[in-house]
Amino acid sequence: MVNGDTMLNQYGMRKLLFAISAAVVVNFGIMISSAAAFYQLEYQNRCNTNFLDSYIKPGFIFQTFFYNFKSVDMRLRGKEAPGDFKLSVNVSLNQLLYISKLRVLGGYLGGEVIVPFINGHLATDAGRSDDQGVGDTLVAVLLQSDEKKLRLGSYTLPFYWRLMGGAFVPIGDYDHDKDFNVGCNLTTFHTYLSSTIFLSPKWAASWRIMYNIHTKNSEYGPAKDDLKPGQLFNVHFSSCYAVKEGVRVGVLGHYWRQTTDDKLNGRHLRGRELALAVGPGIFLNRVIDKNNVFLEGHALFDTTIRNRPQGTTLQVRGGIMF
Repeated sequence: MVNGDTMLNQYGMRKLLFAISAAVVVNFGIMISSAAAFYQLEYQNRCNTNFLDSYIKPGFIFQTFFYNFKSVDMRLRGKEAPGDFKLSVNVSLNQLLYISKLRVLGGYLGGEVIVPFINGHLATDAGRSDDQGVGDTLVAVLLQSDEKKLRLGSYTLPFYWRLMGGAFVPIGDYDHDKDFNVGCNLTTFHTYLSSTIFLSPKWAASWRIMYNIHTKNSEYGPAKDDLKPGQLFNVHFSSCYAVKEGVRVGVLGHYWRQTTDDKLNGRHLRGRELALAVGPGIFLNRVIDKNNVFLEGHALFDTTIRNRPQGTTLQVRGGIMF
């Protein structure tokens, strides 16, 4: 199934403003400076994959993701940062994907569009910031495989793969004076390779390996600084078991690591992000009039967080393959 890549919120927000001297100003950005750093785009990446990520066939897929992220714990390095912090974001990702029967380089050629709707607020010692509206939109092309065979001794395991490349286009509103924005005022180039393998007729495992590269925001913060966010490596993983026809339960999670520093006006900023989260999930599907209708829900609990909020994500998605 397709994902949305990427999850939730704080699109173009700031991290936590940290001064090494006596004063600590919480804004939404992490750096040792008088300006705030970029916050990685959470809803582009936070485990929007599902249990059968690459197991799809030619045709149309429409699905809607809804999830909520809450945090009252901003992490500076690996410790809770001083000051008040409260973040709550609701995101609806709406995805239309089409896979043709045209074969290119061993896969079926396709494309997708994901439009996010965001509503959230951020409250810190510096005050409260709210925003809502359409976020930056993903436009991408992809190659989807048909069933492949992996032979391990006497065992033959079916598996599928998908390769995608696209960009989050900056169409969401952005206000350089606000701490929380639904738009980011930059373009993010996003690519991934995903796979699903059936270890048995009932047991499946999926993973998705992703990489994000951002362009520059030349109107960042009150001073309209030049900000180039660091690059991001991200992995989603899941394993599920069919307890009965049309019902799968399992565990899923994600790991990400910022691989290069943020740059503010050409200066490298310390405080690269790290995140690990896992949680349970359930997947339901049923064929109605030859169309596959599905519903999935899962919870993610942040376990290891550095230089970003630590919290809980609740997600529900529904869709149809036709």
